[in-house]
Amino acid sequence: MDKILKFKFRLAFIFWVLGITTLSLAQLEGDLRYIELFAGFDKLVHASFYFGFTFLLSLGFVEYKRVVLTVNQLILIGILAASYGLFIEYLQQELTTSRQAEFYDILANLTGTLFAVLFLKYTSWYYRHLI
Repeated sequence: MDKILKFKFRLAFIFWVLGITTLSLAQLEGDLRYIELFAGFDKLVHASFYFGFTFLLSLGFVEYKRVVLTVNQLILIGILAASYGLFIEYLQQELTTSRQAEFYDILANLTGTLFAVLFLKYTSWYYRHLI
């Protein structure tokens, strides 16, 4: 069990990516795709998904390398997260019939990624137990 816990952030990241991919590429039936709790809820979900993606990827890297992330590493992680978001939007357009790529979804993905990068740059509380 200790070996599994040693990789907890990397495992969480893998499950997070699988969840994003599954939910993003699932075929939506009927009115299910139009359910929103409030205006902009969909964009908040996108931003949250990519905040989590970036955050867990960063913590997985810290967990693996046992170092505090540099600005260049945070930028690289942000680029990876943004690229994945763009790739998923492309796949939605090309592989699904009930989904399409949307500019505002891409913008929400980028916003979540940017917030995570800024949060990680200006806070250090999460390093205490990782290094």
